[in-house]
Amino acid sequence: MASRRTPSSSPREWPLPYPPTLEIIFQSRDIYDDDPSAGGRRVSWETNESAAPLARICRAWEAPATLVLWRSVVVLGMERAEGFLEAVRRHPERAEMVQALVVGLGTEMEDDVQGMLGQEEVSRRLVEVMEACPNLLHLQVRPLHRAVLPRLLAAIRRKEWLRSLVLAPRLAVTGGEPWDTHGNLAEREVVRPTLTALELDVPLYPHRPGPRTPCQPFAAPIPLEVLALRGEVPQDLVRELLKAGGKTLRIVDIYLERAVEVDGMAEAMRELEVVEEVRVLSNPTFEELGRWREVKPPLWDRLLPQFTRAKSLETSATEISSTALRLLPATLESMRVQSFNPRSVFRLDEEMRRVLEDESVDWGLREVTVLDTWDAWGGVEGVREVRRRWEKKGVRWEFVPDKVESGSDE
Repeated sequence: MASRRTPSSSPREWPLPYPPTLEIIFQSRDIYDDDPSAGGRRVSWETNESAAPLARICRAWEAPATLVLWRSVVVLGMERAEGFLEAVRRHPERAEMVQALVVGLGTEMEDDVQGMLGQEEVSRRLVEVMEACPNLLHLQVRPLHRAVLPRLLAAIRRKEWLRSLVLAPRLAVTGGEPWDTHGNLAEREVVRPTLTALELDVPLYPHRPGPRTPCQPFAAPIPLEVLALRGEVPQDLVRELLKAGGKTLRIVDIYLERAVEVDGMAEAMRELEVVEEVRVLSNPTFEELGRWREVKPPLWDRLLPQFTRAKSLETSATEISSTALRLLPATLESMRVQSFNPRSVFRLDEEMRRVLEDESVDWGLREVTVLDTWDAWGGVEGVREVRRRWEKKGVRWEFVPDKVESGSDE
């Protein structure tokens, strides 16, 4: 692997020592920083746009403020893409300063679901922006036109130092065929062996021309610490990512707009050795519910005893039953169970009553939140009964009726 190129960090002559000046810039940015964060919901970083005025305070501050400003860059739309490319043409060293980058078309173009506003041309320029930055550590690619997909994949593969990759958000396509790249980016090609954080948001029923090749196992472990996957991510890719990152993953956040393939998911999640925060939500389609067959035991009834470091668990009510309450690890502090459909198996039943009355069952659990219908928990009186039973065990129990939140992955 070639050595990473870094820009010069210290000029020859300074009225003030360079390192303290650079630290002043960072501290000033932190105090007055109103910059939005870049990235996704699980993988994010700060933009440095508020450093721009600091470069004009005096000549001594110009270089360190420029370094801070260019370290994290957001390029949305043609005007910014052209401005960036012109700047690095005149000052090539600035492209080497960029460590964090967001590229996207901008709100107006992203909202045009038919792709009739010149998205392809702008997308090509945005890929050029990516290609110009050799030292990227953190990258967010918002949806681009799928015509640039081969070049985009090639650009990502060349980022030898990439640690964070965010392919999000998903476009709210309301009609027509999605024109964006994200459905086609749900493949192992985007997974660099250096990644510590990956967030991928794929539209439902994405456009994938031709048959899809099944995902093969990764050749070596990947040092992933954070994995966030949402939408119609192929479940074989989900499984292989869990296996590849099993020894290092601390945060796992998966929301599937399909039924979980329980056997395969359980096998993959058994590879997780140090996970602390885990979220696995499944929202099956109407077709899947029409041919539903309950899987026994559910996912978490199989897995919970081995998650000895887990502090929080969020799951759908089809993937955990009342029996699993006897299996909770001592480290677990919070649990959230969300119902998406009438097939829930986590409900007020005799087993839950027995567990809550069993004095030998002792947890580190502090709070439980359930999102479901009133009927599933016996109406208002049933909810009150369950709350009293949980509170008797020293656990705060909150019920959120489905009219407020059920059916959402938020």
